Amino acid sequence: MLYDFSMNHELARERRKLIADYVAEGRSHRDAAKKFNVCPALVSNACIEHGILSQIRAKNITLEIIADLQNANLSRSQIASKRKVTVSAVRAVLKRAKKAGLKIPPRS
Repeated sequence: MLYDFSMNHELARERRKLIADYVAEGRSHRDAAKKFNVCPALVSNACIEHGILSQIRAKNITLEIIADLQNANLSRSQIASKRKVTVSAVRAVLKRAKKAGLKIPPRS
């Protein structure tokens, strides 16, 4: 079964939660994709949807961006240049950090 198109939105959401939880237990995206018979992009999207940061580089860069966001003197574009990511990536980290309850000072 590649994808059950009869699956309703609620069941699909529950399945994505199971996938994200599987990755949160320390398994790779590739393992999760094989176990649930889905593509790696769906695994990544499920992890993002449920706040799971699973890739080592993503964790390190995300933590560095969050640390830079604590410095209100740095603009988003300065942070992006410093960390060699896009401004939209900085915005995405900022949005997830705020959703997680982190206090981020406003930009000057």
